[in-house]
Amino acid sequence: MRYPHPYLRNPYPITEHQLSHLRKDFPSISPSVWIIGNQDPNYNCFAWVLGEKHNVLLPTNRTTLTKILNEVDYFETSSVATSDVVAYGTGYGSSMRIEHVARYMPVPSLEDQFYWTSKLGESFLITHYLSDLAGLSSNYGDVKLAYESAWSRQKRLASEYNKRFTNLPSYGLSSYEESFIQEVVREIDENFVNQFEVEFTDWCQLVNQPVLLDQSALEKYRNQQSAHGILCLGQMSIPLIIQKAAQPNNWKALYLLEMVLPSSDVCSYDSDDSIRRLAGEQYRAIETVRRWVMRESFDRRRTR
Repeated sequence: MRYPHPYLRNPYPITEHQLSHLRKDFPSISPSVWIIGNQDPNYNCFAWVLGEKHNVLLPTNRTTLTKILNEVDYFETSSVATSDVVAYGTGYGSSMRIEHVARYMPVPSLEDQFYWTSKLGESFLITHYLSDLAGLSSNYGDVKLAYESAWSRQKRLASEYNKRFTNLPSYGLSSYEESFIQEVVREIDENFVNQFEVEFTDWCQLVNQPVLLDQSALEKYRNQQSAHGILCLGQMSIPLIIQKAAQPNNWKALYLLEMVLPSSDVCSYDSDDSIRRLAGEQYRAIETVRRWVMRESFDRRRTR
């Protein structure tokens, strides 16, 4: 995004006179405000957020504002703490009216430190706290919406991934989990195991064919018709599918487990697809195997 550069070479803390003038519109504004740009009628807060030099328009409804910000890779988020842009406004729901937008960014003239910045209509470009421009008597109302840039979102998700997944005790199965699976598989009739291997090989060959134009990769893996031979083997095939899913080169067996296990037994991180992609389907397969081992070993101890 290209930003205009209206910064003062020597920004300065707001003066008492300027502060008293701004408090007529923003009673909560604090003395910590810095003036980083001169008064200029040619651009407003929305232009500042978009990086335009000549724009005094401001979308006043949520739908229009969100659409325009999406076009420049800002996406609505429920967390102000991780946002890069916020919208102040009045009212709620369909009656909400947008009054102002502010941008969180590094300010070159202040040693590139991050601040909330706002162009106050035709007035100054300032740094501020979000609370400085909010309140019952503020011309801008309160913070109503928050938006996160695509870059910030990617950085945040990577950080969450590191916290949530890289510090887990083990990526693979424990020796107990591996031996338990082997023990269960040894109990299955050899002829049945051989039949399963034939059906599994056929399934692998089928799903490894080029994806049809009208079918995504996941649809192909989860197609029950292609897995018909395995599904017909019944519940006895589950330990064999579990054994396959635990192998790094057979993680796609996870999709067979989705067909034969209760949904509560299949690992699903959350509704955030980005997190799921970062974690990887192999990890999800391992976690599903681990859940099965835990439940199956418990059931076996209980029935003894």
